[in-house]
Amino acid sequence: MPVLAVLVALVAGGWVILESAGVSAAERRHAGAIRAAFQIEQSIATLALLESQAEDRPGIGSNDSGLGPNTLVLAAARRAGLDEPDPANARSERIRDGITRVTYAYSNVRHPEIGPLLRWVAEVRGEAPWMSVGALKVENLGAVGWKIDVAFEQIESGR
Repeated sequence: MPVLAVLVALVAGGWVILESAGVSAAERRHAGAIRAAFQIEQSIATLALLESQAEDRPGIGSNDSGLGPNTLVLAAARRAGLDEPDPANARSERIRDGITRVTYAYSNVRHPEIGPLLRWVAEVRGEAPWMSVGALKVENLGAVGWKIDVAFEQIESGR
């Protein structure tokens, strides 16, 4: 009988250890999701602040840096710690006489962590306040990391 009691205790102890390991893995995934959500909220707040600052600063509506939009966006990606995304193809759309919206779309930009991707978007807005974020899609790829698709837009006159 004592052997059976010891065997039952060992099996029960093993089950408790396995169950607690499963719970802690779930807790780690949940904590990671909460951290990612917090980073996304922080980045949205940063983008909103940059947008409002750009609106308040006169003369900020055009690219007077001498650098092309792709060059600025790719440099921001490097500063944010990303591998350089492929250069975007610019798409122009005439809004009305003399005014054109130019869109620079970057897709499938990946990183193991969400922070550098969101930092990249904020860097572009800080470096090129005349460009707005026209579209933004963030996707959690699970163990692989994160993916972002973003379209930066600028309005040009006299084009």
